[in-house]
Amino acid sequence: MKYNVNRIASSKYEPLYVSVNKGEANPSYNLIGEEAFVWNRNHSEELKAHWSKARGKISYYIYSRDSFELDIIFLSSNKLAAFLKINPAVIKQITELIESSKHSAIRCNDFIITLKPADTKNLSNNLDALLIFDINKNKISELEKKRGRKSITIYGFNPETKEYKIWLSKGECLEELTGYYFTNVRTINKRIDKDLIYKGYYLQTKPFNKNN
Repeated sequence: MKYNVNRIASSKYEPLYVSVNKGEANPSYNLIGEEAFVWNRNHSEELKAHWSKARGKISYYIYSRDSFELDIIFLSSNKLAAFLKINPAVIKQITELIESSKHSAIRCNDFIITLKPADTKNLSNNLDALLIFDINKNKISELEKKRGRKSITIYGFNPETKEYKIWLSKGECLEELTGYYFTNVRTINKRIDKDLIYKGYYLQTKPFNKNN
């Protein structure tokens, strides 16, 4: 092992050679597979949680919808997606919903998902007020749509089919054209501002002049 022992960065490099556990002197020498010291050793969940927090990752706390008890903690969206057997992109939508929710939680099938430890009594008292995300339909309930994005009517025109369409909100437009209600609205805003076709349609916030 070689390293610079001079502590002044601008000074001349002074190497030092040290033999540390070299070759057969190393306790791990020639130990492989099950004989290796690191074989089948896992980091604790507490340590993983600490690393996730330090790296700015989101932790997901999963509570039972029936007992309101904490079932499991997932330290990444990919692990939660695998548990729920859904696309990780859907977890992003769920995360956005939780962050926008007054109660910082969302009902998802048989579970209640939060981004931080929750008070079980508070969850039970506010169960009916929580946002509901239907995994099977991959969207939020119709009731919650009305509480969500600002309703701006979107008008669409398909130049190929000569079809005109009207959506009562950007969310409805995005859901029909992309299959996801919570697709980023900036996607549609850019197409409207620059008069570009999106999924086969020209889109705008006022009716098209069908005479032109």
